[in-house]
Amino acid sequence: MFIFKILVREECSGRCKSTPGCTHYAWSDYEDGICWMKTNGASKSQAIQTDNQNIVCGILTIPNSNQVEFITINNCPYTVWVGMQGRVYSNANWMLPNNGGWELKSGQTKSVSVPKDFYAGRLWGRTNCYYNNGQFRCETGDCGPWVECANGSIQRGGQTPATLAIMMTIMMLV
Repeated sequence: MFIFKILVREECSGRCKSTPGCTHYAWSDYEDGICWMKTNGASKSQAIQTDNQNIVCGILTIPNSNQVEFITINNCPYTVWVGMQGRVYSNANWMLPNNGGWELKSGQTKSVSVPKDFYAGRLWGRTNCYYNNGQFRCETGDCGPWVECANGSIQRGGQTPATLAIMMTIMMLV
């Protein structure tokens, strides 16, 4: 077991991922934030659910060398619907993880995997969303008429007003 002083709970999973041998972790606000990184595996069936926001636990999955994981966390006191689009070198079309959108309730976390050759993309939060005559609409970042921002070959980006997080990666060949 490895122990690190980490003040922000979301950093504990990243520290575990970058530490050889770490398979699962636990963070608590004990002494202003401690991350316990553990070895010898664990399974989700062994996890215990708690409403205590002062404790965060996680299990690393076996990494797929062809995938990269994005983790979205809703720290807002209200539900946010996430929109996401991206580009990959292996396909000229837009890539839509989770069909381009998903719901995140307050305090909820969702992991989304994308191909390793993902090189550009955008994430945006959609707020104050509702159904109107069978269509899903949002006051910010709307990509309706669906919860997902795509339906078949039709895809939509977030409409203004929207706040985008833009990601670009540089691929270096050595």
